[in-house]
Amino acid sequence: DENTSSIVKPHGGKLINQLSIVGKDSNIQKFVKTIELNLNQQSDLEQIATGVYSPLKGFMTKTELKSVLENMRLPDGTIFPLPILLDVNEELIKNVKRGEIVGLLNLKKELIGSIHVTEKFKFDKKVISKNVYGTVDKNHPGAKIIENLSDIFLAGEIKLFKMRNLDYTQYQLTPK
Repeated sequence: DENTSSIVKPHGGKLINQLSIVGKDSNIQKFVKTIELNLNQQSDLEQIATGVYSPLKGFMTKTELKSVLENMRLPDGTIFPLPILLDVNEELIKNVKRGEIVGLLNLKKELIGSIHVTEKFKFDKKVISKNVYGTVDKNHPGAKIIENLSDIFLAGEIKLFKMRNLDYTQYQLTPK
């Protein structure tokens, strides 16, 4: 190929774009079920949607999580050292079924995205912490974060409707 570029190819070979920015007509009522995301979850949602976590198109499945923990790779062999998970309160999602599209809300209860649920699963947080950080000691900041997660996770492809408005947004760069 004679055309060369100084731009590095996206991780996994394809830049993921799950942005679906909509105007004021985005309507929370179209989603029967919703989940409120904390700030870390909102950040992960944005990172997936803008391609930072390419080739992921959504939060990891149990198979993807196991592969990342055991091999530091996605099941297709793409290097991916960290799990990207959506932990949820069991009581809030007990009626969520595989195949449903669930609205994702920010802390102000505004609709910011959606997830097409492909899986709901339990996973031992100590296994995650031990494999990612090498410890389950709560004095380790990463292990403490994992310990504070729920052990119930939702997996599925996401869409992002609204980015956060941060004080440093002008410095926030995406792969695109």
